[in-house]
Amino acid sequence: MLAATERTFGIELEALMDDSERVAQHLRNNGIEIYCESYNHHTRDHWKIVSDASVSGRSNGRYLQGMEIVSPILLGDEGLAKVRALLNALDTYTGDVKVNSSCGFHLHVAISDLSLKQIKNCAKAQLKYEWVFDSLLPRSRRDNNNTYCRSVSRRFGDGDNLRSIEETGFALIDSAQNMTTLERLIQSGRFAKLNFQNYTSRGTVEIRHAAGTLDAEKVVNWVRLWTRFFVGFA
Repeated sequence: MLAATERTFGIELEALMDDSERVAQHLRNNGIEIYCESYNHHTRDHWKIVSDASVSGRSNGRYLQGMEIVSPILLGDEGLAKVRALLNALDTYTGDVKVNSSCGFHLHVAISDLSLKQIKNCAKAQLKYEWVFDSLLPRSRRDNNNTYCRSVSRRFGDGDNLRSIEETGFALIDSAQNMTTLERLIQSGRFAKLNFQNYTSRGTVEIRHAAGTLDAEKVVNWVRLWTRFFVGFA
């Protein structure tokens, strides 16, 4: 099994911008290889900024562009340094770039080295500790308060009683014969706090739990938490 620092990851940072092309140019001027692209799900070797229709907001009486900053595949401390470099450069932009409650931060983590049993253990840990992650985040990202990051634990038991969730959920998770069955148990569509829909095609899981942020330390610490999660509970 890979160590946390050996596990590749990618991030998506939803944000509001006054001018995405101007933001990209500012970042390139600060040594970041990043380009604006039309909406797509292609993995690039460089950072990209794409439109995001789920994000909206205003500043000084005008609407800002709903956008998403998407990383290439990153790894370990070097990858975290690239995250810091981008966000530190973004912090020096003199125009409008901000987040509000419509914004999220999505993290993709490679887990193709894990067995089905190990992934089941991680799914059980999500059921057991989802309330802990909720407590770290604003109310807009807790429980089922956000359409784009639906609760996993509330799909099992009575939804409020942890013992009920564990007794019902653990048995169902153990019964899953493959990843397709496990995915159907955990989520309905991709807007789940733990999203396994890309596992078959890319060997990754998406964590959609976090609120939008452009704070480098928050992003780095979240990545460290979840790359360790898929080691500690596997």
